[in-house]
Amino acid sequence: AQAEVVGSPEGPMLVIAGPGTGKTLTMVRRIAYLLTTGLPPQTIAAVTFTNRAAREMRERLIALLGPGAQQPFVGTFHVMGLQILTRFYGGEISVITRERQIELLQTLSGGTQRRAKERAAAISKARSMLLPPANDVLPIYEAYRAELRAHNWFDFDDLIDEPLHLL
Repeated sequence: AQAEVVGSPEGPMLVIAGPGTGKTLTMVRRIAYLLTTGLPPQTIAAVTFTNRAAREMRERLIALLGPGAQQPFVGTFHVMGLQILTRFYGGEISVITRERQIELLQTLSGGTQRRAKERAAAISKARSMLLPPANDVLPIYEAYRAELRAHNWFDFDDLIDEPLHLL
């Protein structure tokens, strides 16, 4: 199955397998194979869920291709989203921390920090499913979004949501 992944023709490839099954090595070899076919590195994106996996994949690519070789994008979904947002907005953006998000929600709603954390969790849960927040949170969410946009700020969920909307 790994050889099939490595030598498959160009196009998207999704590799799902358990820990320790060779996913990283398989994807690194696939990228190297694609590069040997003449595919430019800037047309390849290897996207993973964790910084650790992305770092390991980059290290293995450098070891396989050499430190001077042009590298394709290898990163997490959030890093890829940040790059898309930075390009679209010209680099004039800031990503706020979870603490700043809670502070902002607390200020906008006039509630307690605990209530702001609950609202942040409810908003994040809805957004992770690409749904609007529940009606009881929607007015605060809309005020929160307006405040973010006024300052060109983005929260962690925006790193996934916004690129999807842009694309």
